[in-house]
Amino acid sequence: ITFIHDRQDRYAPFADVSLFLQQEKNTLIETEGLGHRRILSDTNVINNITKMLSS
Repeated sequence: ITFIHDRQDRYAPFADVSLFLQQEKNTLIETEGLGHRRILSDTNVINNITKMLSS
C-alpha cells in the first residue's frame, strides 16, 4: 500500500501513518502544506499516482 499524507493534515495526524509504515511493503509519499483536502488536486500528487499506476 502506498500512503499519500500531508504533514499538516488536521484530520488525520501524520504520526498515525507510522503504524502502517512498519509493515514492509507499505510506502509513503509525504507532502507539506496541502492539508487534508488540497492533496487531492495537487499536480505533483496526481503525477506520482499516475506513475505508480502505469508501472
